[in-house]
This record gives sequence, structure tokens and C-alpha cells, in this order.
Amino acid sequence: MLSSPRQARADERARERLARQAGAGPARAKRKSAHYQAQLKRIHKRKVARRVAARQAAVRRNRRLRRQHREVCFKSHGHTVCRVPRPLVCVAHRSGPTVCRPRKR
Repeated sequence: MLSSPRQARADERARERLARQAGAGPARAKRKSAHYQAQLKRIHKRKVARRVAARQAAVRRNRRLRRQHREVCFKSHGHTVCRVPRPLVCVAHRSGPTVCRPRKR
């Protein structure tokens, strides 16, 4: 049985509304995923910046202590050992800035 013109218009509007809502799910999921990825990227950048700042502070402290010939005391194998910090070794990377770290044995 055929529906009246008024009922046909109502059915058409309902179909259009359902089609729009069906597309909203994937679009919302895509927006949420992009937002989450952006958050992770910001967190990663902050962590890297914090690590770099800590390393730069350690280098400044090392240089200051060596300049002043001050000893640093620490525990090693149950004994207290005091000595001037080791000299820094600076490595220039092609892809980034020069990185200075205390020399290892």
C-alpha cells in the first residue's frame, strides 16, 4: 500500500536524519582520536624539554664545580668518596645541537 504524500515526506526526513547520525559516529571517533594524538604529542614534547633542561642544569653544575675545584662527595661500595667531577665530553651531532655529558671511565 502506498503512503500519503505527507507520510512520504516524513519518512524521507527520517531517513535523512538517520543517514546524518550514522556518519556522525566515525567522524566523532576521528576527532577524538586526533585530539588524543595531539595530547600525547604535547606530553611528549614537555617530557623531552624537561629532560633537556635537567641535562643542561647538570652540565652547568659540573662546569661550576670544576671551575671552583670543589669536590663532590658520594657513596660508592659502602665508602664515602669525594672528588672533583669528571671533565665533560661534548659531542656535536649532525642532526641537532652539541650535547655535553660527564666522561665515563
